[in-house]
Amino acid sequence: MKPIALIHIDALRREYSSVWLLSKYLETNGFKVILTSRSSTNYILKLFTPDLLILSHPFTLPNESLEKLRKKGTKIVITEVEGIVRVDHDISATYPEYVQFKNFDIVYVWNQWSKDWLKKNRSIGSCKIEVSGCIRNDLIKYIDSSRKENRIGIIGRYELINSFDGRHNFENLRYMEQRHIERWHVDLDSFLIVRDLTKYLLDNGYKVSFRPHPNENVKSYQILKDFFGDGFEVNEGFDYYEWLGTLDKVVGTVSSAFLEPYLAGIPTICIDSLFDYKGPPNLEEWRKLTREGSYLPKNTKELYSLSLNKELKPKFSKKLNQYLLDL
Repeated sequence: MKPIALIHIDALRREYSSVWLLSKYLETNGFKVILTSRSSTNYILKLFTPDLLILSHPFTLPNESLEKLRKKGTKIVITEVEGIVRVDHDISATYPEYVQFKNFDIVYVWNQWSKDWLKKNRSIGSCKIEVSGCIRNDLIKYIDSSRKENRIGIIGRYELINSFDGRHNFENLRYMEQRHIERWHVDLDSFLIVRDLTKYLLDNGYKVSFRPHPNENVKSYQILKDFFGDGFEVNEGFDYYEWLGTLDKVVGTVSSAFLEPYLAGIPTICIDSLFDYKGPPNLEEWRKLTREGSYLPKNTKELYSLSLNKELKPKFSKKLNQYLLDL
């Protein structure tokens, strides 16, 4: 009987491609692989005990559940889904103090900085931490960035005003801190810019493909499909890389999702300068470096001009290249 590997996917539309790649590797090495999600991992673990459990975060399951699985012989592994470098606040949130790291056999991190931080701040032995890089990047070489279809992609980042679980926006006020309120204002301002840009592009013969954030309610966008009509689509595919391969350009607010088109040679346009963008100070370096690989229009006229420029070349940044290497 084949050993069973269970892989937890935290955000399906972000991680499916790389998890699929990992599952095929495990299958060629004799495993039967089951992919689960936020809603199904706990349920399936009540039905049977896997030989190998791969989690996206150390806090995916309670300490008690992890301890029970280990006693039954399950090997438990963490594989980072979004790497961190030089941001203590974010890595401490990804690896909380309350987690009992003794329950994990191996923690795979993207870079040496994360490994050193975990050794120092979470008392994890060096032999339990492996620097593996980012499995998602293994798929970038398959993106065909030579296609020219007059098709512009817009990356959504509106999970505060369009929650994945359909909760009313007033519900968010019950737990929002000031930093969340600032982010809410970013979502609203940028959404209006994206709405007007979409109408402009459609009027000028372009197609627009909108890809919601993994934490958004995709069904909400039927309203925009009805409003804009032909030429506008909401991309619901699992594979981010397949979507990128159909685009001339990518537009949005600063995001780690800008890094894949940058590496693939697809021009990106960042709209942050068009409104009063605020964000947590601890991510200031990350925002600045990520924007290095994007065009930053200073007004709407410049945004529209860049979007319609069929000869627009991808930007190149030595600083961003070095940051990506570190990350």
